[in-house]
Amino acid sequence: MRPFLLLIALSFRSLLRDKMFLPILVWAGLLILVTTILSDLGISDYGQVVFQIAHFGLHVTGVFVTLIWGSRLICEAKSSGGVEAQLSTAYPRTLWLLATYLGLAVALLSFVVSFLAIWTVWISYQKFTIPSFDAYLAFFLLWFIWLIVGALVFFFGSFARQGVAVFGALCLWLLGMGSSFLSSGVGTGDDKSLVLIVWQKIAPLWNFSGLNASNSVYVGDSLSFWLATPAVLQAVGVICVLIGLAVYFFETKDIH
Repeated sequence: MRPFLLLIALSFRSLLRDKMFLPILVWAGLLILVTTILSDLGISDYGQVVFQIAHFGLHVTGVFVTLIWGSRLICEAKSSGGVEAQLSTAYPRTLWLLATYLGLAVALLSFVVSFLAIWTVWISYQKFTIPSFDAYLAFFLLWFIWLIVGALVFFFGSFARQGVAVFGALCLWLLGMGSSFLSSGVGTGDDKSLVLIVWQKIAPLWNFSGLNASNSVYVGDSLSFWLATPAVLQAVGVICVLIGLAVYFFETKDIH
């Protein structure tokens, strides 16, 4: 157990040395600028607008940070020889990959917690109403989307180069975000194509709408751990499948 925890800490420290919190400060600064401008415009639904902007910005920022961090941890480690150096100390490949992924997960959790802390302090400083529990839960659910993106990067990175891993994960994230839209109101006739039939079977499994809960909070729907549990369990299942496949390819393929 101790080597496993050491590898997790090593992955987290490697991201920490790369100034992992700099993107948070940049986005927080932009958010402060945008909210200041909006407050001067006198928008009536100011709190909800700020929430939507913060949620969307954190979502997109977190995805791109995950793509960069995930590809760095597995793809650059493979190309630079860092994997061989760690595996030479008798760490199994499976242990290395799982610990490295969990190190990424801890870093992403620190990312969202740090952003929420800055966001809450700024709102308090401006004497706005502190966001509800639903808003914080909507932010926290983004972490699971990032974990799926990270698992995609590790899956592609286990057998492909960095560019392929990043591009493949990015495309599948976009597909998950548009899954509900692409599968709604289409194919009601009897002349459905094979591609559409297959997609309608896959779409419910690759739908991120339950984890991207900002719209629900925006229209006033209640959000709780109980309501979010199905989406979270589905995300955990997808992550386990992707990491399991990544472990398989990483074990059976050449590191290079």
